[in-house]
Formats: sequence, C-alpha cells, structure tokens
Amino acid sequence: NSGRTGAENVTAAVADLDSVVATLRRRGGPMKLDLDRLVIWAGSGQTWTGTPFALEGKRPGISGYVLYYGGGGVTNPRVDVLVVRGGLDSPALNRGLDSLTLALVRAGVPLTLVSLPSAPHAFDILDSSATVREAITTTLDFMTRAVDLPYRNAVLAGAPSATAAAVFSSGRW
Repeated sequence: NSGRTGAENVTAAVADLDSVVATLRRRGGPMKLDLDRLVIWAGSGQTWTGTPFALEGKRPGISGYVLYYGGGGVTNPRVDVLVVRGGLDSPALNRGLDSLTLALVRAGVPLTLVSLPSAPHAFDILDSSATVREAITTTLDFMTRAVDLPYRNAVLAGAPSATAAAVFSSGRW
C-alpha cells in the first residue's frame, strides 16, 4: 500500500489507463489498432478502475463498456453499457452492481443487462453452461454493435434527449 486512499488508487489507475491509450495512439500504427472505436471490458476488481475510465470524462474513441461481476463509481456516465450479472455472486457485490445499474438507467445511458441467476463470480472462467456461453456471445455481439458507426451515431444523436429525460425524471432540473 502506498498510503493512498481507495479513491486515490482508482484515480492513479485511471491515469495509468489514459497513459496506455496515449502510448497506443503514438505507437500503435504497426498493430493497426482503431483507437477511435474502443470497447472497454472489465470484470471483478478491475471494474473499480474500468467503470470510471470508460464512463467518465471525454475520452475520445470509447464507444462501449462491458462490465462483468463488479461495480465502480460514476457520476456522469456517457457510453453504451453491457452489464452481465452472476446471481450466485456475493450479495454485497451484486447490491453494488444493482445500484450502479440503476444509476446508469436513471442517467439515461443505453444499457443492456444480462442476468444469469445461476452463475457464480467469474462465470466466464468457471462455468461452461449454455447460459454463460450465450452471455459471452451477447458480449461479443454488443462489442461489435457498439463500434458500428451507424449505431454509434444513433446513440450520440439520441443522447441529448435521453440525458434531458433522465434529468427531468430524477427531479434534477
């Protein structure tokens, strides 16, 4: 422990991710990466960094965020989100995930929720059932859709109205 608070650690980790993306922008040519069409995936403990990195601020190029069995804090979410929830995960973790999911809905963020009632924590590693395989297929489909230009443009075009409706319905006018 460096003596930092949890919030300071998250801030430092998000800064590290910003540095990685900046480095890829400078040196990524040979890898042929399209850094203007990114989908961030995070699971478990990494969601505490992935959530604010993907959903806060004005990071160009992030088109979507996939969150598996985790949480994280966000005050001004901004991109299309897929949440996959394992019903057999710890109650505390699922309460946090449920709270984050509700906050995303209330913020007017495009959200897809996949609930796997019989899936454990780390279901994508520990469970090879048909329901988990389908959730992984849904994840790959979501990632493909999130970077599709016509879909992205439709999400962006609807964002002002969705944000206004979310602000109105939450009484924050």
